[in-house]
Amino acid sequence: MLSSRKYCPLYACIGYVVKWGQSRQKRARYLCHVCKRTFCGRTGTVRFKTRLNEKQWASLPELLSLRTHPSGADLGRFLDTSVRTGQRIMRKTRSLLPIAAPTQQVGGIAELDETTFKGQWIGGAKQRKGKLALLPLSNRRMGTCETTCCSYVSLI
Repeated sequence: MLSSRKYCPLYACIGYVVKWGQSRQKRARYLCHVCKRTFCGRTGTVRFKTRLNEKQWASLPELLSLRTHPSGADLGRFLDTSVRTGQRIMRKTRSLLPIAAPTQQVGGIAELDETTFKGQWIGGAKQRKGKLALLPLSNRRMGTCETTCCSYVSLI
């Protein structure tokens, strides 16, 4: 059955798409007549190449809101899957989260420092009277730390 103009997630072509059987997990597969490739409804999404069913994916936001940073092992136990599956799902969901940007500037005399947290370098600027700005850093080089941290320190 031809469907009218549907988007192919593989090569970003817009063309006629037909149903083309089922996957091993009994999900509908489609064939794009433009690029001649097959795909399923999960292709190009965070759920691609995972064996979690729709019920487990629906419970995932609730499980992630129970704790601030559940481990992959905890997630695997909650979803009744293996620890490795839980860790993989945790990595996929963390990659979707935006990096928080500081909303306030630190003024006056400030102390700068850097540290690492779960493999991510973080720079911090703390005002002597209490304001604190934490910033994600791409690396630990002096130039990177200085330019990133000093952009949030005003000279007032």
